[in-house]
Amino acid sequence: DRLQTVLSLAHASTLWDGYGGQIRQDSSYFYHWDKLNQTYGASNARETAHYLKLTRGTALTNGGRAYEGIGCLETGLRLAETHNLLETELRARINLAGALEVRDPRLLFEISRTGAERARHYGHRQVITMLAGNASASAIQIGEWEWARRELGEVLDETPGEDERAILLGFLAQIEVEGGGDASAVLDEIDAWLGPRVVEEPVLEASRLVNRALRSLAAGDLP
Repeated sequence: DRLQTVLSLAHASTLWDGYGGQIRQDSSYFYHWDKLNQTYGASNARETAHYLKLTRGTALTNGGRAYEGIGCLETGLRLAETHNLLETELRARINLAGALEVRDPRLLFEISRTGAERARHYGHRQVITMLAGNASASAIQIGEWEWARRELGEVLDETPGEDERAILLGFLAQIEVEGGGDASAVLDEIDAWLGPRVVEEPVLEASRLVNRALRSLAAGDLP
């Protein structure tokens, strides 16, 4: 309980610094590192502190300080790799996607592809979908179309859950349409999945609009 309380306070203060634009010299990151190290030992404190660094990086990126946030996330990734903190490393690779997608798709491709490989190797099933999807989206931007098709096919063959499958099919539909292929069956399956869920989760209406746009693009109906 004490550890959870400390983590919650550290997380909140890190977000406050990032979104508020005030990164203090006596950063909450180092303050909570000391407290955690004293109370729970270096190993547990190290993992928590690196996790907080990722939270800070994401907050900075979302708060309009993208390059500072990217630097923080990349540092967190390197530290996690150095200290063999696999879950923290995978989180860093996922969090870098939003910041790198429009700034450095090639770097995002390498980061996400490596993450998907490591997640698969160590059995972290729950994050493979996100990492493979991010890698495939960036692969489109750098011309790695066949790699994206192959990777998405492999992940889909691993029998993900319905929600994961719908996410992966969304990436596959984009590849097929932009590559001049026939994505009608894929789009039909996504729409069938979305149908009963949109009422309970209105945010999914955006996905339905994306599908409609992809159908129009495939038919040559977009201006």
